[in-house]
Formats: sequence, C-alpha cells, structure tokens
Amino acid sequence: MIPPAIPLPAVIALAVLLVLLHFLGKYLYQYRIGEESIQIRLFCLIPIFTIAFKNITEVRKITFGEALWKVFTLKWVNRIYSKEYVLIRWKGRIFSAIIISPKNTDAFVLEVLGKMR
Repeated sequence: MIPPAIPLPAVIALAVLLVLLHFLGKYLYQYRIGEESIQIRLFCLIPIFTIAFKNITEVRKITFGEALWKVFTLKWVNRIYSKEYVLIRWKGRIFSAIIISPKNTDAFVLEVLGKMR
C-alpha cells in the first residue's frame, strides 16, 4: 500500500516557518554573557536557561556539519543555518552540552574563555 502524500499546504507552511525562524529567530531569543554565567533569554528579557562558568568544561566553535551529528545535545540556535556554531559542555545535568548560534562565534568563545579563568 502506498502511503498518502503530504499535502502541499503543509509543505508550504513548514517552508514558511523555517524561513521565518531563520530570519526572525534572533529576535525570539538571545545569548547574554554575564559575570558568572551564560543566559539564554526569551525576547531578550526572560531568562530560560543558564549555564554557570564554573560548570563549563568545554567551549569551542563547530561547523554546521558537526552540529548536525551532535545528537544528544540541546540545540538552541537562533539561526537555523550558520557556517559556525558554539558547542558548550558542562558537568552535571542529564543533557551536558548545548549548541548555540551567536552572531560572532569567535568573540563569544573568547569572552566565555576569559570569564572561565
């Protein structure tokens, strides 16, 4: 038996959603580097996730291809496609890694490494 085809309106809606997320995701949530932690904030106001510098074990840039293969990580990207992402690993919790997409990955990684010392 042949499975039913995906309706065209659903495909169009998904494509529109992905385009909107790609271009407007940076307004949905941002990354803020504080004195003691990195925060992911919804609408730049509401902290929804925090990673303390004292718990971070690794922070580095990764490519789009590497990000695709990181299965057991949280992916909190506000740019769906980017040449570079930042991988942050920490000790503790069930999920111990997150992939984020700050605008300037080099500056972000350097600032985090500076705060970890």
